Amino acid sequence: MSIDQAELGRRLKEARESCGLTQDDTAREMSVSRATIAQIELGNRSVSGLELAKLAYLYARDIREFLAPSFSADGLTAVLLRPKTARAMASKTALRDCIALGHQLRDLEILLGISRSTGSVAAYPSVPLGSKWDAIQSGTQTALEERRRLGLGSGPLGDLPALLEAQGIRTGLIAMPSGVSGLMLSDPTVGLFVVVNRDHPAVRQRFSWCHEYAHLLLDRAQMGHVSRESERSDLFEVRANVFAANFLMPEDGVRQLVATLGKAAQVAFMLMFSTKAELSPSTAAPRVEVRICRFTTWSSFRITLA
Repeated sequence: MSIDQAELGRRLKEARESCGLTQDDTAREMSVSRATIAQIELGNRSVSGLELAKLAYLYARDIREFLAPSFSADGLTAVLLRPKTARAMASKTALRDCIALGHQLRDLEILLGISRSTGSVAAYPSVPLGSKWDAIQSGTQTALEERRRLGLGSGPLGDLPALLEAQGIRTGLIAMPSGVSGLMLSDPTVGLFVVVNRDHPAVRQRFSWCHEYAHLLLDRAQMGHVSRESERSDLFEVRANVFAANFLMPEDGVRQLVATLGKAAQVAFMLMFSTKAELSPSTAAPRVEVRICRFTTWSSFRITLA
């Protein structure tokens, strides 16, 4: 199909609407008048290469999508950019940066002749979550099964981004709002991509790598997911937190380590629970984990990350 000015305008309009943006929103971001955007979408005004690149970033699209033989307005951008809540609006710039980075990484790998296969990444069946107990059970069981599948034993984990990259999952660190710990993307244009907040402390980033990995394993059908602290009571977030705690170090591993400590060290170890919440990207879930598993959560952080 030939892409003329009118067709390009139609595609730009559909891309804008799929993001939930108005012509006024786009005009403001582009520093032009609303009438200019209207004329572009009507096919009455040409678009320069620089303008098209800016619009592609704003709509979180690969610029080549607008010039391809076919075009679909549905997909990742509609899932992640359409919500209009204040929390969602605050993280949209970070989302655009993450998607743009995914496109750039893919293009760089193509130029370098790097073939990335994700065939070894597991996909666990979706389990209905009717309660926190369901979320805790699902997160714990999936973490233990994934450790078994990867042959990780019960000891602490090493380089988490390397563990994900070895399976073909792209990883990245990007500055995000403080209330966002990370996100997961699963889309043909970026592949499987896990991004963590660059501005968070290293201990929190380690937890976030595992947290987003849980979403990739269990919630991949959503195409994308943003982990916000304000949504920590959501059952999918509870499950991801519990997965992360058990994936970093399962309860058996903690028990084995504690058993090697002297009595004084064991007492000091248990007293550390009083400050465990400071190291979590989502403070509610670790408290649930401590109540249910006694000391799985804190040990996951302290032993593997300190």
